[in-house]
Amino acid sequence: MEPTVPSSWKGNIIDTPQISINGGVLGKRKRAKHICDDCGKSFTNKGDLTVHLRTHTRENPHPCGECGRSFTQKGNLINHLKTRARKTPHLCGVCGKSFTRKGNLTVHLRIHTGEKPHPCSVCGRRFSHKGNLTKHIRTHTGEKPYPCSVCGKRFRIKCNLTRHLKILEKRHFLAMSVTRAS
Repeated sequence: MEPTVPSSWKGNIIDTPQISINGGVLGKRKRAKHICDDCGKSFTNKGDLTVHLRTHTRENPHPCGECGRSFTQKGNLINHLKTRARKTPHLCGVCGKSFTRKGNLTVHLRIHTGEKPHPCSVCGRRFSHKGNLTKHIRTHTGEKPYPCSVCGKRFRIKCNLTRHLKILEKRHFLAMSVTRAS
């Protein structure tokens, strides 16, 4: 039997009522209390929102003492340090690059093998990374999930929005410079 999902679940509410299957209660979950002002993404934990905000501010408060590279989360710094110390159990047999996670090695090996296990269900084109397939599918659907907060123009991929915002920022800076010079 399918779980009963109340119709009252909408928007940023992760869920509030209890879920029941065959009359049994699975449990109660919390509302998302912490919402990002920049993009509207919601979180039940304030710490998760804090980490998420770093994607907008580009803050990287965890620097590596050896190379100076900085990270948004302490766990990412720890993985970086493991890699630097060569305490990585997953080694590429082709090029010698090492990885802290087996999954990362598996994806890396596709560079050498040419494997593309993610096919597009519309046109059949294949991709080595699932994220690239997701971006590609938007060319078929027309989805543009990244809106500009300044002008409202929408973009299929985040890097195009970032480039657009840099252009707008540069134009604004130039306009301010011309205004001040006048």
